[in-house]
Amino acid sequence: MLRFATLFALSILLVAKAGAQGTPTERKVFPVSGSQQSLLLDLPFGEEIRVIGWDRQEVAFEAYYSINNGELNEVVSLDYDDDKDRIQIEMEWNEDAIKDYSGTVSQEACEMQGGQLLYWSYNSNSEDNISVCRKLKYTVYVPREMKLNVETINSVVELRGVSGDMKVNSINGPIDLDWAVNQPANFKFESIHGDLFSNLDLDVASMNDGVGFSYQTQWKNEGPSIKLETINSSIYLRKQ
Repeated sequence: MLRFATLFALSILLVAKAGAQGTPTERKVFPVSGSQQSLLLDLPFGEEIRVIGWDRQEVAFEAYYSINNGELNEVVSLDYDDDKDRIQIEMEWNEDAIKDYSGTVSQEACEMQGGQLLYWSYNSNSEDNISVCRKLKYTVYVPREMKLNVETINSVVELRGVSGDMKVNSINGPIDLDWAVNQPANFKFESIHGDLFSNLDLDVASMNDGVGFSYQTQWKNEGPSIKLETINSSIYLRKQ
């Protein structure tokens, strides 16, 4: 069932504040060569992806991670590619590092570390499962009008102060975007099992009332294409 809620409902999505995570484990800076260069973030695993618009002509990528209290950090593999058309950042698990690891961590210990306990199996034998306590977050600073493509499985995606074309897909995590009231846009939002929450005065008369929703509208006038998709979570659009 689709619901459309006002500002009070937006508070149910809690995200960390910028700068609260300390020194990044990994940081890369990419000069932006022109207005046509785009950014692809392919970050399937993690708790949070924060994309923040700024006035510099560069992309600054920061990854904050601690796997099994730092003992298994080599399991996080980040690949970077930069050319005149696109900056691309991809994250993968280093499975070889997991296979060679002999340590373990309990649920209680992981909670004390502020992490999320996962079980990794590299074959069909459940006795070979490895417990992994994961803390993994990303903060990305981008030129405000840069074209964005964000792909993730489980992360919360928070976008602040960006106003260029964007396509954001999170399978299980919510997507939270702020937007200037007077900034035109072509919005398209989709979710199979989630809802849409906003304090913008959107016309929702044409929205379906079945399982999930698909909603498309022009805000103010013709503007950048804003496409947000999630399967198992909700979309939040709030005033900037």
